[in-house]
Amino acid sequence: MASSQKTVLLVEDELLIAMAEKAMLERHGFKVVTASSGEKAVRAVDEAAEIDLALMDINLGSGMDGTEAAARILEKHDIPLVFLSSHTEREIVEKTESITSYGYIVKNSGETVLLAGIKMAFKLFEADRSIRAHRLRIESAYEELQAISEEQQQTIAELNATNDELELSRLMLAMSEQKYRYLVENSQDLIFTLTTSGLITFVSPSWGTFFGYPMEQAIGKPFEQFIHPDDFPACEAALGKVLRTGERKGTVEYRARKADGEWRWHSSSAAPVRDDSGAIIGFEGISRDITELRNAETLALAERDKAQMYLDVASVIFVALDRRGLVTLANKKACETIGRGRDELLGADWFGEIVPAAYRNGVRGLFDRLIRGESAERKSYEHPVVSAAGEERMIAWTISPARDETGRMIGTLSSGEDITERLRFEERLGERDSLIEARSGRDA
Repeated sequence: MASSQKTVLLVEDELLIAMAEKAMLERHGFKVVTASSGEKAVRAVDEAAEIDLALMDINLGSGMDGTEAAARILEKHDIPLVFLSSHTEREIVEKTESITSYGYIVKNSGETVLLAGIKMAFKLFEADRSIRAHRLRIESAYEELQAISEEQQQTIAELNATNDELELSRLMLAMSEQKYRYLVENSQDLIFTLTTSGLITFVSPSWGTFFGYPMEQAIGKPFEQFIHPDDFPACEAALGKVLRTGERKGTVEYRARKADGEWRWHSSSAAPVRDDSGAIIGFEGISRDITELRNAETLALAERDKAQMYLDVASVIFVALDRRGLVTLANKKACETIGRGRDELLGADWFGEIVPAAYRNGVRGLFDRLIRGESAERKSYEHPVVSAAGEERMIAWTISPARDETGRMIGTLSSGEDITERLRFEERLGERDSLIEARSGRDA
C-alpha cells in the first residue's frame, strides 16, 4: 500500500459478514469505518472527512438501500464507490448503472478479488480525477483566451485576421494533443475513441500489449470485429445509452480477441465526446483486461459453493443468530426442518417467528444471558421450533457464543438434532410399559 493509510467505509447490514470483511481489510492495511444501514452510511461520510472509498452493499434490509445511499453520498462528496453484493440478477445490477461507481464485486469472491477491486477503484478514481482537473485547466485557458478585450481582438483582426485564426487553431490543436498525451501517459489501461458509428479513431500504445499487433491496424476498423459475437449486443447497448443520455456509462464486460486467437475478458466504460456546439460526435473510454480477475472470481465462487455443499450435507441443523436474535446463517437441514427457503429464513426473528410462544420467554432469556456473558460459554438444552406449516419439532440444541476480534459477543452459533421421532417412540414405549404393569397387577 501507499505510505498514507486509506480509510474505507464498509456498508453491510449483516454483522458477521461486516466483522469478517473489516478484519480482512484491516489486515491489509486499511482503516475501516462500518455502517449497518444506508442512513448511517450517508451520515458517516457527512461527518467523517477522512473517508477515501465506500464499499457499499445493495440490499441493506429495511430503510434506504445501497443504491439510494450511494446516490446521496455522491451528491455531496467526490469519493470512489464500489458496490459489493451477493446479487447478480440483471434488474439489481441495472439499478447501479445510473450511479458513478468504480466496480461491482460479488460477495464471497474472496480476499484477492475484493482487494484487487478496491485497488483498481482507487486507481481509476485518481485517473478520472486527474482527467477532470486537466479538462478544467484546458477550459480555463480557453476562457482566458476568449476574455481578451474586444479592442485587442479588433486590433489583432485588423493586423492579420488570417494569422490569428491559424494561431488559434494551432493552440487548440496543441491543447487537444496535450490532453490525450496526458491521458495516455497516466493510465496503464487501454484508452480508445470511437465514432458514433463504432469506428476506432484512436487507441493508446497499450493496444499492442492487449491485442498483440500494432495499433495502426485498429484505426478506422469497426470495434465490432474485435468483440465476441455473443458480447457485442451488450457493448452496443452501452454505447447506445451514452448516445441517448449524454452521460458516462458504467462498466460493461465482454470478450475481446487477440491476434493469436485467444479470447480475453475486458471491462470498459465510455463517455461522450462533444463538438463546440455540444453535439455528441463520438465516444472516449478506458478498457482493462480482467481475465485473471474473472478466473479468480470463478475459483472463489466454486470454493464458496463447495463450502456451502459441505454445510448442507450435514445431518444436523446449523443456525447463527446476531445479537438481536435475527437469523444470519442456516444450512439446508435447518431450512428443511423449519420448512422455509434459505432466503426466507435469513433475517427472520428467531424468537418471534420460529420458537413457539410457550417456550419463547425461557429460550430468549437463556440467549440474553449468554450474550451478556452471564451463562456458560457452551450450553445444551431442548426446545421446539415451529415450521411454516405450523408443526412443532423438538430439537436438542448445543449453543456457543460468536465473538469478534476484540472479544465482544456478536451473536450465537447453534447446532441441533431433531429428536421429535425419538421422543414419540419413547412415549409409546412408556405407554406400553405402563399397560404391561397394569395387566401384571390385575393378574396378581
